[in-house]
Amino acid sequence: MKDPSMHMMIEGHTDPRGSESYNFHLGERRANAVQSYFMEHGIPADQICTVSYGELRPAVTPSQFGGDKLKAYALDRRAVMVYGKTCEGSENMEAISAPAPVVKPMKKKSTVHTKKMNPTPVVVSSSAATLPLSSEPATGAMS
Repeated sequence: MKDPSMHMMIEGHTDPRGSESYNFHLGERRANAVQSYFMEHGIPADQICTVSYGELRPAVTPSQFGGDKLKAYALDRRAVMVYGKTCEGSENMEAISAPAPVVKPMKKKSTVHTKKMNPTPVVVSSSAATLPLSSEPATGAMS
């Protein structure tokens, strides 16, 4: 993005397999991987933010594939780039129709994990503040 006033929000999504906590962390890792790619290719960190929806926003339902869950789940595992949106302020609320997000500031290229997980999206911005890292490993099957 050559225009410094342009912003991009990267949404991380998962399929419903695994625990809710694990899926939020997996969606966060998915979105952060895309953010890292863009930063390595010259996009400034202050123009990119990430949000994890985990399993809350499926792309499709198995009924759209004749009940084939594997085909539906494959489309649920994704990262979505939303141009012109940020993860802070009222501009972000227009893009989020799921429950209100929990904002988690982070350093550039670092991952933030907390011990308590909510059933709300996990929003990670690229500001300089950080939250404590969790020492608890994620559990559940990779989805």
